Amino acid sequence: MTDLQGQPHSPPPPARVMQMICGYWVTQSIHVAAELRIPDLIAAGTGKLDDLATVTGAHPGALARLLRALESLELLARQSDGRYQLTPLGECLREGVPNSMRNLALLAGEEHYRIWAHLDHSVRTGEPALERALGAPLWAYLETHPEAAVRFNNAMSDLARNVHLAAVAAYDFSTVKKVVDVGGGTGSLLAHVLATHDHLTGVLFDLPRVVAKAGPVLEQAGVQDRCEVVGGDFFAGGVPTDGDVYLMSLVLHDFDDEQSVRILKSVREAIPDHGKLVILEQVVPADGKPHISKLVDVNMLVVSGGRERTEAEFAQLLNSAGFRFESTLPSPTTINAIVGTP
Repeated sequence: MTDLQGQPHSPPPPARVMQMICGYWVTQSIHVAAELRIPDLIAAGTGKLDDLATVTGAHPGALARLLRALESLELLARQSDGRYQLTPLGECLREGVPNSMRNLALLAGEEHYRIWAHLDHSVRTGEPALERALGAPLWAYLETHPEAAVRFNNAMSDLARNVHLAAVAAYDFSTVKKVVDVGGGTGSLLAHVLATHDHLTGVLFDLPRVVAKAGPVLEQAGVQDRCEVVGGDFFAGGVPTDGDVYLMSLVLHDFDDEQSVRILKSVREAIPDHGKLVILEQVVPADGKPHISKLVDVNMLVVSGGRERTEAEFAQLLNSAGFRFESTLPSPTTINAIVGTP
């Protein structure tokens, strides 16, 4: 793979730093390509520049320059007849394909792009910048901006696919009977776990307005008869009891340590003595080596005030809530399974 200057080797330090500084060029190029549905159009056979410009309503000359940039990013490949084709990377920007990143590209180029412009506020104050950037707290903003809500929900669903793989690959459910998904959203993770383990029953627990939308997800997976849906607030207690495994997927990283301990204490009150708590989160390496979780951690700072954590920090949270840290299970994705016991 070549660098952004077309060199087949690592560029000198100033050029590398320039690439970092200008990373937003890449973000917005991918965002606009996704917004115009260029990957979907090319996959459907519309690979000529003039045809793409006609269908998208884009300026032909400007679109040609964008396509050239996307080719440089190895998202597209131009054939000898001038037609564009998708590369394996570009395939990830199609809608609805396995491992699609299209909805994340839409979110990153809109709301997240605006929020990150206020990173300095978060670094100076330790506070999230979302409300400063969008003018309202997240859920209030989404309620009044339906298009943003669609972007957000779709992006979260796409990202959940990584969690599904980690949950199934990392943890052995063979001796488990009932799984309780705490903060499970509309049930995509639990539906996947139940669908791949016929012997399991499940309980989906989240805010009432959230789980009210779980029906179609569970029905599509064919697991609605094995899944109970319970509305509630883990800050107020009421976490369902009698589960064998309690899943918490990408929940704690939305909250600071004090709030996370409160959530975990609610689960501790509900979980039976034989139960297991399985937390699905990124684990930040304690060393100084590059790792995506270290940038995700800054994203959580600026967006929600939450954080990604090291294994030691997860162990401390668990101990503070009355759990015992048992292990961290590796997975084929960036998500790990942190296991705790009462």
